[in-house]
Amino acid sequence: MGCDIHAGLFQVDSWADFVAIPPVDRYYDFFSVLAGVRGEYEPIVEPRGLPEWFKREPWWSEHIVDGDHTASWLTLQELLDFRDGKRWRGLDENVRGAVASWIELGEFYRKYDFCNSPPDRFVFVFNFDS
Repeated sequence: MGCDIHAGLFQVDSWADFVAIPPVDRYYDFFSVLAGVRGEYEPIVEPRGLPEWFKREPWWSEHIVDGDHTASWLTLQELLDFRDGKRWRGLDENVRGAVASWIELGEFYRKYDFCNSPPDRFVFVFNFDS
């Protein structure tokens, strides 16, 4: 079984730019790592709703991150810290792969399109349909 994950990657500085749609896997355990729902894992961070800057652009919530519940966001830096922490080793291989694909996408844009901007400036915003 799975859950539809709706997500977007944004670069946030004095303004926010939509960058890309990250790959999404429908694993409940990936859902669990992102939001602490329907799986065996604790979330990377507790869900914190949509960022204020995101709410100012209705198009984003209508066309990119358009799920129904458990909205949250993570910075690329938080994902990197998670990958380098102790909890990473305990993840299922598929979940590690899903998280790693988001990290790779963020790192690609950080290095090549945004001149090595700090990783805390790249934000994954997401919510879910189930």
